Amino acid sequence: MKSIPQQITVDRGQQNTIQKTIDDFFSETRDFVKDYKKTIHPSEVEIKSRELSVDKNSPITEDSRVTYLTYKDSVIAAVFETKTELDKIRYTFLRNLTNIG
Repeated sequence: MKSIPQQITVDRGQQNTIQKTIDDFFSETRDFVKDYKKTIHPSEVEIKSRELSVDKNSPITEDSRVTYLTYKDSVIAAVFETKTELDKIRYTFLRNLTNIG
């Protein structure tokens, strides 16, 4: 499995340029779990995505989102998409495989 990608910052509207990096990150993590566990049911591994709000009372999302991979309802990988002060989009990658044992 490749290492976790470094943070990536792109101009607004250029998010599609890193989609392959995101897809590969989740695919590699999912494949690692499948190899490690030998047999898993497809429903045990899911990719989910949620908007993040700056203020819990605000409907405005400020271009923030988290997309995450779960295994048996435990988050094992995530990509946070957040807006920078310079109006760019930053992607932060996280992986935690301690709960797949």
